[in-house]
Amino acid sequence: MSTKLAPPISREAEKIEKELDAFVLDIEGMLKLFGGTKHEKELFFEKLKGITTPAEWKLIEAAVLTARQTVKTAGTQLGTVKSQVDVIAG
Repeated sequence: MSTKLAPPISREAEKIEKELDAFVLDIEGMLKLFGGTKHEKELFFEKLKGITTPAEWKLIEAAVLTARQTVKTAGTQLGTVKSQVDVIAG
C-alpha cells in the first residue's frame, strides 16, 4: 500500500470541478421546471392538453426537440471528456 499523497488539485482542476458541479445544479433545476411532485407534473400536462392551435403545438414541439437535442449533445460531450480523462490518467 502506497503512502504517497496525491498531488494538490491545480487551479485548473478546481475550475473544472466547479463547472461540473454547476452543470449538475443546472440539470437539477431544469428537472424541477416541470414540478417535483406527481400532482405538479399532472398539472403541467393538463395545461399542455389545453393548447389547441396547430401553431402553438409546433412552437412547443420545436422548443422541446431543441432542448432534448441540446441535452443529448451535452451528454455526448461529457462522455467524451470522461473517455479522455480515462485515457490520459491511464
